[in-house]
Amino acid sequence: MQLTNWHIRDFQPGEGEQAGAHLLGYDAVGWLPATVPGDVHLDLLRAARIPDPFVGMNFREVAWVAEREWWYRTAFQAPQPRGGPVELTFHGLDCFATIWLNGERLGESANMWLPARFDISAALRPGAPEREFLHAAMEWRSRRIEAWHFFVDDPRLALPPATLSASADRVDARTWRVTVQADAFAHAVTFDGGSRVIGLEDNAFHLLPDTARTVLVRLAEGEAEGPITLTVRATNAPSVEVGVGADLPLAWRCHVQRHGRAT
Repeated sequence: MQLTNWHIRDFQPGEGEQAGAHLLGYDAVGWLPATVPGDVHLDLLRAARIPDPFVGMNFREVAWVAEREWWYRTAFQAPQPRGGPVELTFHGLDCFATIWLNGERLGESANMWLPARFDISAALRPGAPEREFLHAAMEWRSRRIEAWHFFVDDPRLALPPATLSASADRVDARTWRVTVQADAFAHAVTFDGGSRVIGLEDNAFHLLPDTARTVLVRLAEGEAEGPITLTVRATNAPSVEVGVGADLPLAWRCHVQRHGRAT
């Protein structure tokens, strides 16, 4: 059977279990309807708790979501026994989760890519009029995790592709000014010039649509006489190469590499 009628609620990290959120008698007031498979951000968006994180700079206004501990709960009628074990299966818990059934801790999951399975035969109450209460807590473990969710199957959660462009002009014999632009939000823009580049100002930043960022690049001593290829990358964009070096014109436009081909 597929479990439905899920709800979510947030707590400060570590406070959900202290408040007894996993217990049978815990008050359900304040829990929001949730879709599973789904995502906390999408549930909050449907409940008008947050603005659309994919519009403008709204991602700043929803950053608090990642700072909270998120709990899911549902209730269901126990199936009639059929002579074999009853298994509870989660196909994707991202990423650290603790599961309770009727106030009893079933276990934990720490891998989004592996199903989490629990034998709940002994914990069920088949034939009883009471419903079974299932709780799942998405625990706070790392600030690198940006969203707590059960199972993502929504294209809105992927970064839209961006296209980078770049140009370079010389400041002095060993210093170049590289300007990068993007037609859409570019995530984690970085530069790579190898050992021939010794100074790279501001290497790692996000780039907003239709904006430019200028970075100063300083070449190693003795490297200013020949051309050097500087590669610009972003998480959601094809790499861009721009040339720097004394043998190049003052303004050398880059070429974009897509699928091994230069355009």
